[in-house]
Amino acid sequence: MGFQFLTEVIFSPVLANHGLTTPANTVVLPSLGIHCESEVARRMYFTFGEMHFSPRWIGEGMTASCYHIDDEYTFSDVDLPNSPREENLIKRVDQVFISSPALMAKKGHLNSQTARIPNGVNVREYIIPKDEPEDMVGIPHPRIGYVGIIKRQLNIDVLLEVAVRHPEYSFVFVGPKRPDLRDDGKKWEKLESLSNAYFVGGKPVSELPAYTQHMDVCMLCYTVNDYTKY
Repeated sequence: MGFQFLTEVIFSPVLANHGLTTPANTVVLPSLGIHCESEVARRMYFTFGEMHFSPRWIGEGMTASCYHIDDEYTFSDVDLPNSPREENLIKRVDQVFISSPALMAKKGHLNSQTARIPNGVNVREYIIPKDEPEDMVGIPHPRIGYVGIIKRQLNIDVLLEVAVRHPEYSFVFVGPKRPDLRDDGKKWEKLESLSNAYFVGGKPVSELPAYTQHMDVCMLCYTVNDYTKY
C-alpha cells in the first residue's frame, strides 16, 4: 500500500489527568479547527477501546467526541461479531477514526462520520541518526529486534525455535510484558534464559527510534489467525 508523508503541522493534544472524577481521555483543543454545531471544539472526549469508554462523558461539557479504533479490541484468536456496547459507542460519537481496511469493513458502516487513517510515525525522528542506547551497547550483531508490547499474540513457538537454531543472532525485545503471557509462561521463560535473547523493557516513545536504528533486522512475529487480519 506504500507510505504517505504528511507535511502539515502535527497537533499534539493535552490529555486530561486520569482520575475517577475526570474523563481519562479528554483532550483540550485550544486552536484546532474542529467544528461541532458551528462552534470550534474546545474540549473533546477521545477514547480508544470500549473498555475505556464512559458513556456519561458524551454530551457533558464536551463539544465533540471521537472514537479511535486501531485494533480489534476483542483480541480474540477467532473472529467475533461487533459487541452491542461497541456498536452503541460507534453510533454515538461525532467522529470515528479507523486504522486498517479490515476494521473499516467490519465497523465503518456504523457511523457516517468515519475516516480511515493508517497508523504512522514522525518520520523525522526516525531518519535523524541517534546515539546507540546504553543497554544495547553490549549486545552482539546481528541484532533481530521487536519493538512493542510483548503479548500472547506473538508466536512464541517460532521465536523460541529460531532463537535456539541460531545462537549467532541476538534477539532483542523492546517493550513491556503483558500479564497474559502466563498461558505460555514456561516457553517465555525458556526464551529469556537463552544467552542470545535480550529483554530491555518498555521505553518512552521518544526513545524508540534509537532502538530501531541500531537493529539489523526488525520483526513483527505474530501468530497468523483472525486477530492478525485486522
